Amino acid sequence: MKSLFLIAALFCSGTLLAEVGATSGYVITKTVKSKHVTADRSKIKFTIANVYGSNLPNSKLVYSVDGRTDTTHLDKNSTFFLTTTKGKHIFQFYYSAEFREIYTDSIGFKGGYQTNISLYFQPAFEPDVVEKPVIYLYPEVTQAVDVTLKPARELKFTYPAYDKGWKITAQPDGTLTHNGKNYPYLFWDAEMQYDQSSVDLTQGFVIERQNVIAFLEEQLSIFRFTPQERTDFITYWGPRLTAEKRAFIQFIWGEDANRFGELNISPKPDHVNRVYIQWKSLKDGETIPEPSPQDIPALDRSGFDVLEWGGIQMMNIEL
Repeated sequence: MKSLFLIAALFCSGTLLAEVGATSGYVITKTVKSKHVTADRSKIKFTIANVYGSNLPNSKLVYSVDGRTDTTHLDKNSTFFLTTTKGKHIFQFYYSAEFREIYTDSIGFKGGYQTNISLYFQPAFEPDVVEKPVIYLYPEVTQAVDVTLKPARELKFTYPAYDKGWKITAQPDGTLTHNGKNYPYLFWDAEMQYDQSSVDLTQGFVIERQNVIAFLEEQLSIFRFTPQERTDFITYWGPRLTAEKRAFIQFIWGEDANRFGELNISPKPDHVNRVYIQWKSLKDGETIPEPSPQDIPALDRSGFDVLEWGGIQMMNIEL
């Protein structure tokens, strides 16, 4: 493992490698007897099946056999051949920093046979997802309201169904009626390409697992979430955060929340309060400079009030 990472790093001129991904894969497609292979040897044909089709940006591949590392050039069909001893072997493959490394189980090879194996590289970085933004509306009188979204990227899911917007009837108690059905809030989520430079690591909180729920209760109360809003928030994010030993947590609110998507409401509310949580798991031994606690504001909930909350787990941000 270490030798492969070292050679791959040199091969990529210092580019940092993505972590090994268990979702990267391989498929043994055929094993046939070959008159061109001696009884104590086995021939293997490796084919890259899914990187860029036939137009590969580079033809080199770093690989290891039982920990011994080498570099090969792929042919025009994105394949290369390897002859090794019969018996069991373990392989690793590194194509580029854009893709997760592939590593195999111990595979048994017959002497005098050729085995064909297809390699399927997975992207090193999956898109971040803006999760569970929900929108509560509290007009002073029952009225028709139009709500439209302009997410940072494409919507993944909405409820009720979003068709160029939501046309609803909103009541002062927060009940929303859409196409004859009642809802407590409007739901959406979307993919986004997160800008690492937008994360200010000097502001936020590092919270241990056992303190997560009390921390969220305190911060959401300062924001002036209602008991129901606070419960909805914690029952969604609480299990996620308490599954981690420690987490860096940061809140985004007000106009800064436009980075996740724009929200337009007609008639215009007196206050549109948007609160997002963004967080990243801190693994054992991972440290960051102690951030300054954020000064959480008390939101103005008077008049025709709208509250939206959501969040994002920062999967691809390096702390």
